[in-house]
Amino acid sequence: MSFNILELAQQTKSFWTLKSRSALHCAVSCVISQRIRLNCSRKILSKLYILLEADEFTKDKLDEIKDDELIEIGIDSKKIDTIRRICLLAEVNEKTLKIKGVGPWTIKAWKISMNEQDEMVKETIPNDKYVIKRVFELYGDSGRLDDIIKPYSIEESNMIMNFLWRIKETGVESVKLNRELYRSDFI
Repeated sequence: MSFNILELAQQTKSFWTLKSRSALHCAVSCVISQRIRLNCSRKILSKLYILLEADEFTKDKLDEIKDDELIEIGIDSKKIDTIRRICLLAEVNEKTLKIKGVGPWTIKAWKISMNEQDEMVKETIPNDKYVIKRVFELYGDSGRLDDIIKPYSIEESNMIMNFLWRIKETGVESVKLNRELYRSDFI
């Protein structure tokens, strides 16, 4: 099996690139995703979109929702408190996000979701369990994440990480079998 992960990411970028979101939206999404499986956070986020009747989180929309409704869709009370604190911020940025309930991992995830390019991205990739799982599925035991991303620039590493975050198991199988990738192979 021979493939170049960067080339795959570049060729399929239109399949997995998500629309740009506001800083508030990204922060709320990252808080919801804390310490739970990716699929669980995606289900909660889907329910939140339905509850808000919108595809973008805004302070006004989030303020309209009662805590009981958020608990009902799977968001725990600590995360709700953090989301409420984020909504009180005049501006959402790396400095203002240093509030209770937002730790270093959430800041890193927020920066990546905001497409901020810096050295931190390369430091984050080797510690992301979902990305590690995808690398193992693609490369088997020979796949060392550090070795895979080391030769690439920060921007390229960010692209690879986003590719690995978005590819589904069907896409992994297609890569392993040297088949073409389609939009349906990505989240």
